[in-house]
Amino acid sequence: MNGITVTELIERLQDCDPDAEVRLATQPNWPLQYHLAGIATTEDIAMDRRCEDHDFYNCEDCAEGRLQDDGSIVYLVEGSQHYDQPYAPRAAWDVVR
Repeated sequence: MNGITVTELIERLQDCDPDAEVRLATQPNWPLQYHLAGIATTEDIAMDRRCEDHDFYNCEDCAEGRLQDDGSIVYLVEGSQHYDQPYAPRAAWDVVR
C-alpha cells in the first residue's frame, strides 16, 4: 500500500464520528495500538534543526533549502501506548480504507 495525501486522509475521515478518539495501529503481525501525539511537518522539522553553516537553530535560509530537498511530508506522531488494551484488532489491516 502506498502512502496517502493529506487530502485523501481528510476525505476518509469525513465519514467518521468527529468525536471519536484517533489511535495509531502498528505492526500487523503483532498488532499494537497507540494514542496519537499529534503531527509534525517537514517545515517544523527543517526549522528545528541546527544550521551547520551559521551554527544556530531556526535559520530560515537553511531551512528553506532543506524543505526543497525533503519535500512536503506530514508525520502522524506516535504517542503513548494504550495500556488498558495494548493490542490493536488484526482486522484493522483487512478493512483499511
